[in-house]
Amino acid sequence: LSAMDKAKALLIYYSNRYLGGKLDYKINRRFGRSFVAFDHVKESVREEDFRIANISRDDFRENEILRYHYLSYDYAEVEGCGEYKVSDRTVLDGFLKQTLVKHHGDVDKLRSFIDDYTSDLCKFFGAFRGLVERSKTNARLYKLFVVLGFSARLYPILIRAHQRAVLENSIYRDGPDLLSCLETCDVRMYKIRKGDPAADIGKLSHQSRSRTAGEIAHSLRWITDKFMPDYLLRERLTSPEFHSAALSYLLIEYDEHRHGGPHTVEELRELVRHTITREHVLPSDPGSIDVTRHGFSDTQEYREHVDQLGNVLPLTSKMNSMCGNKSPFDKMTDHRLYQQSCYVSTRKFAQRYGEKFHKAHVIDRTGRLASWVAQRWCLWRQEPLPKE
Repeated sequence: LSAMDKAKALLIYYSNRYLGGKLDYKINRRFGRSFVAFDHVKESVREEDFRIANISRDDFRENEILRYHYLSYDYAEVEGCGEYKVSDRTVLDGFLKQTLVKHHGDVDKLRSFIDDYTSDLCKFFGAFRGLVERSKTNARLYKLFVVLGFSARLYPILIRAHQRAVLENSIYRDGPDLLSCLETCDVRMYKIRKGDPAADIGKLSHQSRSRTAGEIAHSLRWITDKFMPDYLLRERLTSPEFHSAALSYLLIEYDEHRHGGPHTVEELRELVRHTITREHVLPSDPGSIDVTRHGFSDTQEYREHVDQLGNVLPLTSKMNSMCGNKSPFDKMTDHRLYQQSCYVSTRKFAQRYGEKFHKAHVIDRTGRLASWVAQRWCLWRQEPLPKE
């Protein structure tokens, strides 16, 4: 049996043993709706242009959502809430069993807990389904789920905020919404820093059921600044070897910036179908070009710059293959290549540099792109929290 099946059986047992079966129907109905919601999500992410990395995994089952819910659950007098290293056993033994055992002698408390837990669990599964479903038509959510691959560690807060209808609430007047704050946290901390402040995010997840959007954002900012301050972000962005799981996302966002507006969901789906790839302007393999003619003293110095942020562009998989290890001159002057790219930023790149691209250009462009990224995903202004 799955952890979900075991949780259901455990709750039914306590309903029968101590409550005369009065909650059996509600438990069965709510778990049934949760299973249906999950199956709908798993079916929807089978689409070629709607594959969400975390959810599309074959081993992503209902148990994952059960754990996400536990992480975002907060209820008076429950046992175990506060853990951040969560397994199925944490939920079943450390939380459910202990709480049920504690309250089995008080019928009212037991009934209240089981009713609240199963009701909230069902709503949480429904919110998960609704969030994924909305991502099919909302370009912003589509990019976060499909292109960025939103960090699973932030799922409990994301789903809970959507369930409470505060995800797109401004955290203060004229400020960013909570979704933007979660995005900034993910891009800076999980994708570029590749860190995992599990304890801090776990604590915040447990508080997300009751805290306001502003309070959640306040904590997110503190955590992000603690683990990925501005100076470290700049350092990572300008490093000789910039590798990030967010690179495709950064390139798409920059393409929208150069385009002057966001892509529609239909345009994004088309880009995903053709695969968003990272193209090296100066080829990864220097064997096909004279590195000294591009401003490098030798092959070693060339390799120290080839993976910098300023040397990459977005291209479709097919066009990337066509470019191969051609020189920047060939890529920018051949009308079948950069000039015909579906990416505005790549076409404008060819227009700007024409026939030449060398070491000084890589360094300069790296600095400009790093500044743009740091501004695009900057830490929002810290507003004082209202007094209680």
